[in-house]
Amino acid sequence: MFDLTDILGVKVASEPWDGAESIPYILIETYNLHKVTLDGTPCLFAEPRGETPTIQAILKNFERLRTG
Repeated sequence: MFDLTDILGVKVASEPWDGAESIPYILIETYNLHKVTLDGTPCLFAEPRGETPTIQAILKNFERLRTG
């Protein structure tokens, strides 16, 4: 396993994301979602659960996530 703090050179903290009830179910089934803080900036990381989706599928899924 790799350490993002070492790779990015900034402090990284990760925790479960509790916003899953506000997004389409297909996204919960497709991705593991984590709240990640990069040097104090909150981000949402989406890790594919199975095979890596195509770029078109990723863009469509992230648009769904953005519009929730």
